[in-house]
This record gives sequence, C-alpha cells and structure tokens, in this order.
Amino acid sequence: MSDKFSYEEVATEVLKEYEQEDTFKERFVGFCQNAMEGKAEDDDLERLITNIKLSEEDIDEA
Repeated sequence: MSDKFSYEEVATEVLKEYEQEDTFKERFVGFCQNAMEGKAEDDDLERLITNIKLSEEDIDEA
C-alpha cells in the first residue's frame, strides 16, 4: 500500500460523481493537500463549501 495520496485522482472522482466545475476541483485538491498536511483551517473548508454548485434535484433532495 502506498503512502502517497492522489489528490488529483480523488478530485476527479468527486467531480465525476457530483458534476462540479474545474474551479471547484482546483480548490478541492488544494483543500485535500492542506488537510492531509495538517495545514487546513476552518476558513479553507468554508470557502470550499461556498464553491459547491448544486443542481435543482440535489437541492430538492436536501
């Protein structure tokens, strides 16, 4: 098992499943890297959340 974590691969899977824009992917990758390195702050997560785009279907399900 590798100690390396593929941020790009995980972000691609998330984007594929949840149909997010490329700008979200970049922020998601950055957040993952910071979180895994212990550098993430509350503001980082809040900025990431505010960039999520939801479809009408997703909103209705919530």
